[in-house]
Amino acid sequence: MKFVRAVADLFQDAHSVAIVHGRHGESVGVTLSESENAHPHMLPAAEIAKVETENRTLVAALGRARVPALGLCTGDAAMCEIRRCNPASPCGVEVASMNSRWIQTICANGGVPVICNVALAPWGEHCLLDSDRLAADCAKAWRADALIYLTSVDGVRNADGSTIRWLDISHFDALRAKSEIPTTCSAS
Repeated sequence: MKFVRAVADLFQDAHSVAIVHGRHGESVGVTLSESENAHPHMLPAAEIAKVETENRTLVAALGRARVPALGLCTGDAAMCEIRRCNPASPCGVEVASMNSRWIQTICANGGVPVICNVALAPWGEHCLLDSDRLAADCAKAWRADALIYLTSVDGVRNADGSTIRWLDISHFDALRAKSEIPTTCSAS
C-alpha cells in the first residue's frame, strides 16, 4: 500500500505524522431519523464497527511497516468537543474545540496517532464528522507544518481551473472570500 510506505518514509525521516481518516455520511447511508431529537449524522452500531475496523486495519498496516501507531476516535481523551451546526449542511456536526495534547504526546513518544472521524456527541449519539475539516482542525490545533489530503475530490482550483498543488495558508482567506474553497459548517 503506497500510503503506508509514504507514512513509513516520513516517520523514518523523523517527521511527526498524524493521520485523520473517516467515512463520509453519503457513503455510509446516514439519514435523518423521524425522531425530533435525532441527528442526521447519527451512526448505527454497524457503521461505528466499520469505522473502528478501518482504524484498526490502518494501525495494523502501519505496524507491519514498523511504524508504531495508536488508533483513536475523535472523542477519545477529550481530544475534541463537537456541536450541532446547520442541519441542512453536508456535515450536520462540527468541531467546537480541538485539544492537540494527545497528538503531541503520541508523536513526542515516537508514535503515529491514527484518528477516525467518529465522535460521541454530548447528547449521547455517535456522529460522523467531516474528515477533511477534522484534519484541518487537527492541523491547526497541532500547529502542523503541513496538511496533506488523500481524497477522492478534485481539490482546490486556481482561477484558470488548474488544481492547486500547494496552498500557502496566507492565501487561504483570499481564496475562501472568492468562494474557491468550499465551506462545510460555520467557521470555528
